Amino acid sequence: MNDNIVIASRFNGPGNSGNGGYVCGVLAKQIKGPCAVTLRAPPPLGKPLALVREADRVRLVDGDLLLAEAHPAPGFALASPPAPSQDEARAAQARAVYGADGRVIARAEALWIEPRNAPIEAP
Repeated sequence: MNDNIVIASRFNGPGNSGNGGYVCGVLAKQIKGPCAVTLRAPPPLGKPLALVREADRVRLVDGDLLLAEAHPAPGFALASPPAPSQDEARAAQARAVYGADGRVIARAEALWIEPRNAPIEAP
């Protein structure tokens, strides 16, 4: 069975494409249990894309172009990092940047990995 999804513009990544983490999460949600997701091409925003379900995988396609695919990864396990101590948490709080309203100013950036393992440079 195939479904269509649209990646909303608020989930943008580099080059006006879907953010890789978001798109991988959408595909991972289609697989029960641990899985591996691979992006193959930048997913376009605001356009119907097909989720193609196969026996053991899910593919995201735009016409004939494979954008991403997910498959089960049963041996995968991820350990949670240890919680910070109170001193570490206080030190992190002291480094935070606060706005005029007293709220922490958050900054998040996504990096686009260029084909052929080109170097990644943070802005």
